[in-house]
Amino acid sequence: MTILSRQSRREQQTSPGVKVLSVRHDSAAEHAGIRAGDRLLSIDGFPLSDCIDVLYHLAEETAEVVLLRGNARIATTFRRKDHTEDHGLLLELPPIKECNNRCPFCFVDQAPNDKALRPGLDLRDDDYRYSFLFGHYVTLTNLREEDICRIVDKHLSPLYVSVHATDPAIRARLLGRKRGAEILPLLDHLLAEGIQFHTQVVLCPGINDGTVLVETAGALFERHPGVLTLAVVPVGLTAYHAGGVGRWTKGNAAKALDEILQLGLRFPRGFLQAADEWFSILEKDPPEAEYYADLAVEENGVGMVRRMLDEFESLTFPDMAKGKYLILTGRSPFRWIERLGRRITRRSDVSAKVVAVPNETFGKETTVTGLLGWKDVARVLHQRNDVAGYTAILPDVLLNEEKVFIDGVTLDEARAESPLPLRIVSSNAKGFLQMLSDFPH
Repeated sequence: MTILSRQSRREQQTSPGVKVLSVRHDSAAEHAGIRAGDRLLSIDGFPLSDCIDVLYHLAEETAEVVLLRGNARIATTFRRKDHTEDHGLLLELPPIKECNNRCPFCFVDQAPNDKALRPGLDLRDDDYRYSFLFGHYVTLTNLREEDICRIVDKHLSPLYVSVHATDPAIRARLLGRKRGAEILPLLDHLLAEGIQFHTQVVLCPGINDGTVLVETAGALFERHPGVLTLAVVPVGLTAYHAGGVGRWTKGNAAKALDEILQLGLRFPRGFLQAADEWFSILEKDPPEAEYYADLAVEENGVGMVRRMLDEFESLTFPDMAKGKYLILTGRSPFRWIERLGRRITRRSDVSAKVVAVPNETFGKETTVTGLLGWKDVARVLHQRNDVAGYTAILPDVLLNEEKVFIDGVTLDEARAESPLPLRIVSSNAKGFLQMLSDFPH
């Protein structure tokens, strides 16, 4: 089942059931007579509050569904050939449960007040449902008793939890609140019910590093294999950070990374992993693929660079590839993307220039590609006088689902303003292969 639409997720749900946004042709849902715009009310007599209920109750191959179409209630039988067949439904996501914490490193509080930004960036996501569905890290401090019961009853596992520290006083400091700061009793309760966790520590200099990290990692490993992984991430701060947490620099990050890597040797491979951003700060390559085991938390920035590098090495360029490309990226992955650019340029009929775009939207301290605004990109494009005839290549992480940059500029507006043709490619090696394959010959 596809449940990827995140539109209007902040709005309060006032209509009953779960809205169907679209139905794939020739799917089980279409054969059951379900249409876009219908609201699913119940399955096998169980009322539905959100898409998780739909996922859970449509697990069987046959189900009795009651839906609302206009003012009419309609009953239908939902049948799949077997449990592997996709349902064919695109469902509306539930309104998000917002965060009640006041972490000193919260991204929302580090956004500029004097610049127009994309709607939704002020959303403080701390919703266990989104953790289950999309791998978002949450603190679990806003769980009600009924939420805990639902996690257990529906077996919403694994969940992704921001632990930061198992010492309650230190965790309270990092969360900006005392309530819910003691995490281990809650984890133990859910672990006893069969719920598993991927955990993370956002490491802050002088607060939860050193012996505190050793204690945290040890306590979490005592709960392995229920606690599946522990990712250690350097705290990220923009130019608008109000203080309270120090920054990582090449100097202190080198010592921290060494401690993280040494600490990881105490545990089975893949349990404790250093996030990619550490290696970006220090301008060094990440460990080999074996370090990341099964890349379980790659989408959260742990092992993504290693996979990308390995894909680059195995990339076979099309024989007819040609063209001129200006590849734009953030400062974090620049050294690795530049390596690919050099490899592409070895071909006599291909020219690839890679540019690290300074971030003036959030400040030059911000180096990740996904936080670049269109104005940052446009500034670079207009400054270059050596790229006539080039096509500008932008990674898709610069845009959201609605094709809007983080500074609120739409892709169509960007194309109209850009001095170069724009191409959007996937943020991986296959995206660059597509860049070469699709270019008109």
